[in-house]
Amino acid sequence: MPNIIKIFTYSLICFIPLISPLYARHSGHQLDVLAIHSYHQEYPWTSSQYEAFKTQFKDNLSEYSINFSSEYLDTKRIAPSTKYQQNFLYYLNAKYGNHRPDIIYVTDDNALNFIYSESSSLNWDVPVVFSGINNTNLNKSKAKYPLDGIFEYKDILSSIKLAKKITKKGAKIIFIGDGGVTDKAIRKIIINGHYNKNGIEVTHRSFTNINALISRLDSMEEGTVILTTIGRIRDNENNILKLRKTIKKITDTGRKVLVMEDSYLFEGVLGGYVTSGRVQGESAANIASEIVQGNKKGTTEAKSSSEFILSYPEIIRFNIDINEPLLRKAKIINLPLPFLERYPEISKWLLWLASILLIIIFGFILNTRRKNIQLKEQYTDSITGLPNRVKLINDINQSTTPSLTILDINNFKTINNLYGLNVGDNLLRDFGKKVKQHIGDEYPIYRLGGNQFAILSERGRLNEKPGESIKILLSNIQNSNYRIGNIDINITLTAGISRNEREFLIPRAEQALQKAKDSNKDYALFESTTEDTEQHRKNLLWAQKLNAALTDDRIIPYFQLITHNKTGKQDKYEALVRLIDEDGEIIPPFFFLETAKSTRQYATLTKVMIEKTFQTIGDQDISISINLTVEDIRDSKTIKFFKEKLNEYQVAKKVIVELTESEGIESYSEVATFIKEIKDLGCRVAIDDFGTGYSNFTHLIHLNVDYLKIDGSIIQNILKDKNAEIVAITLVDFAKQLGIETIAEFVDSEEILKKVTEIGIDYSQGFLLGKPQSTLSN
Repeated sequence: MPNIIKIFTYSLICFIPLISPLYARHSGHQLDVLAIHSYHQEYPWTSSQYEAFKTQFKDNLSEYSINFSSEYLDTKRIAPSTKYQQNFLYYLNAKYGNHRPDIIYVTDDNALNFIYSESSSLNWDVPVVFSGINNTNLNKSKAKYPLDGIFEYKDILSSIKLAKKITKKGAKIIFIGDGGVTDKAIRKIIINGHYNKNGIEVTHRSFTNINALISRLDSMEEGTVILTTIGRIRDNENNILKLRKTIKKITDTGRKVLVMEDSYLFEGVLGGYVTSGRVQGESAANIASEIVQGNKKGTTEAKSSSEFILSYPEIIRFNIDINEPLLRKAKIINLPLPFLERYPEISKWLLWLASILLIIIFGFILNTRRKNIQLKEQYTDSITGLPNRVKLINDINQSTTPSLTILDINNFKTINNLYGLNVGDNLLRDFGKKVKQHIGDEYPIYRLGGNQFAILSERGRLNEKPGESIKILLSNIQNSNYRIGNIDINITLTAGISRNEREFLIPRAEQALQKAKDSNKDYALFESTTEDTEQHRKNLLWAQKLNAALTDDRIIPYFQLITHNKTGKQDKYEALVRLIDEDGEIIPPFFFLETAKSTRQYATLTKVMIEKTFQTIGDQDISISINLTVEDIRDSKTIKFFKEKLNEYQVAKKVIVELTESEGIESYSEVATFIKEIKDLGCRVAIDDFGTGYSNFTHLIHLNVDYLKIDGSIIQNILKDKNAEIVAITLVDFAKQLGIETIAEFVDSEEILKKVTEIGIDYSQGFLLGKPQSTLSN
């Protein structure tokens, strides 16, 4: 008996190391799981994997109390740069460092690359289970953690065969994706696959903007579309679109659309060989369960098989013969219910007849209600509840002698940037109600979109004396106080009035509105095309004047002084372009700059300013700011010329490049690369006009700038508008935290100078301190 006890003891000692460390640590049946996802929470592919994983994992380990934590890299919307990954890593260590998880679940390649990277310093000796991975060549031996999971398999060849079966000869098959990891992998396979046979061309295109994508499809001849991954597609406002909306816009083009993921099987999609997020998640959960229970022996990698699916409504829509040998293998979804299933007691003909009658009546009611709802939605603005632009066009066509007034809320983007979109939407609603109260029910008011509203009337009524009526309208509305929550907002308006024929009523009103803005008036009236012709004539005249000035060397820089507020030091200037007319008159850029951009003379104008400004600097101990736009940065020839002249005149350390913020610094990688290059040469960088347009504190965080020029519209109102003062103070404090110096524009009085100095702005520029001059003089 003692020998038996010894044998049992030795066996137990040998068996203990084989038991899972997880099980040993969880005698109390407590288990912590950390999920790290490549994409965002709402992305269907991510959510389908994760929900299936959690459900299956809990079913497999019902004896455990399981806590799930989730983190999202959001790489559909944010490029996973090294710095971003480092910050994400710091965040994980800070959040979970004192309570590390027992197992990590990873979805898709970017998250696995983050975990798998040699630069990762998650010093947790815990197993990692993955799913949705495209990199099937993953070398797990190099991983610092126990690593296992499920690979995603995109059946590209089968997708191409299917597309060729349903595509006419001479047509195209185009794979479309969003440029992500999966899409790039598929693109590589397609490029190397040589699939262009039997008169059908197979191509691949990646897009990040929905309008560019739809434009490509609209311009493409007949063919079939295959979607790879499109979760990163954005609209013109740079917002990620929901998949349903993206796919609807694609299917609305009328093309046959195939997909490669089951989460893409929305209405309008024909089908395809699809991978399943649910199967991915469940398979990964099974592997994770075996690891926890200590039953995982070796590697059991698996590839999820594709499922061939076709949608019945689209089969009918495209008149596809599903008796083809290839198509017979498909699983048909969205099938209509068979007749006998709908009416199981067909022998009872009276019940059958009553059922049919009820269905017809009910269907008629539902269809009528649906049409009414659709009609209302088609004609109604979702934010204000007012009729929209579509309804306006319809009403114009029904009117006899229409007259149109467009109202524009000035600086509405600034209101959105200051207070947020919710406040902006509430302001639009209150503004619409205020206008409706003023004009009554006699004239309809519409929201055209954005910050613009319209009033339609029959000519000879509301606008018989347009000047008087619009003055009263603008005065009453502008003098009203709009209180949104605890915020008081005062607005200013600009109006454009058109009395032209129906076809041109809206565009002429918009032209009148722009004319009023350009001339800084409350409103303008457009009654004929004479003004349009006159504007074209002026544009042509200035194009000729500009061409002659460039030829005769009559483009020169003027210099405006920038003064240090505390020390009074005067060693900085801004270079401003001027045109010397043939009679010697000095012309500011207002008259010719837009013409230069529209006639391709802008790059030449920029080069002249660079050359002459650098010549002026010479060996003087000063700094000069020169303005460059995003268009300049994107022009490789202009930037090459700029760098050459920096080297030729040896003035890099004296040059400050001003980037005009209001023109849209949105391509961070492009602008950031330019800033780094010129700063390496010795230049400094300023963001101009900050506080207008697309103002965003992200610019200050991501772009390594030296100066921040606060827009003149804020500075000029700093004494009379508390909000303007708060914005200026906020910008100064934030800039100081980042080590950025601030410059106030449009300082034209002693009071403003005193105020900007008081709140800590470093420099001032304006007519009080010095007007632009042709020489460097204070």
